[in-house]
Amino acid sequence: MVENGQWAIYLDSDRSNAEDKSQSFQKVVNYFENQGYQVSLYDWTGIGGTAGEIIIIEENEREKDGYVDLPGGVSYPIFTTKFGTRISLKDGIWKEGRYDN
Repeated sequence: MVENGQWAIYLDSDRSNAEDKSQSFQKVVNYFENQGYQVSLYDWTGIGGTAGEIIIIEENEREKDGYVDLPGGVSYPIFTTKFGTRISLKDGIWKEGRYDN
């Protein structure tokens, strides 16, 4: 599960934009994990924002977590889930040497 918290950590907040305001992202993930699904959260502040400098990587640096900075001021994250799955929000899941989107 991903969420753009605008450089703040909202993964376990009680201020969610949901009918049930106490239903945080973490609680939703916990529910599905308890059902046996491989689901996780990734805290993007570790690769930029309030945690420090934004980590800029090249598109071909798929082994690192960070943001790819494209011309025109657009960027997207590439990161690894707790299950080892590499994800690019632009290209999809990195699997067996290619993106499986």
